[in-house]
Amino acid sequence: MTDIFEDPTIDDGYLPLLEKLRQSPTLVLKQSVNPNGVMGGLAKPEQLEVVRISVVPDDSNIYWVAGVSITPCELRIPSVFLTCEGGSIVFQTFWHVDGRWYYHYDTRAHDALSQDYDSLIPFDEEFAVPTAFDAEDE
Repeated sequence: MTDIFEDPTIDDGYLPLLEKLRQSPTLVLKQSVNPNGVMGGLAKPEQLEVVRISVVPDDSNIYWVAGVSITPCELRIPSVFLTCEGGSIVFQTFWHVDGRWYYHYDTRAHDALSQDYDSLIPFDEEFAVPTAFDAEDE
């Protein structure tokens, strides 16, 4: 298996799902937790369930949620966040840049944005669907 940090190319099976979330941001992908825990890896595309929810709940599942990454240099990058525990943890971020999807740490995304990594992190997450974590803060 290829290490995603050595070759950060997104598997083609995820691309239609990421695009679906970008085009319909009120949809969410629900991933049951891997028996190895959250860091057990991404579910296979066919294991993801498309759901429409009003709030990302604080439960044992992982949710793929559309939104925007807001960088320190004030770029707003269309994104999909993998989150758990009601949005309190984001452990993966995909960016949509110039018509392509990238992992947020992919240097090709930084090049397409004409920015170095340090000008892009840390970024804020703005979810298209409210999260239980955000609801607690209000």
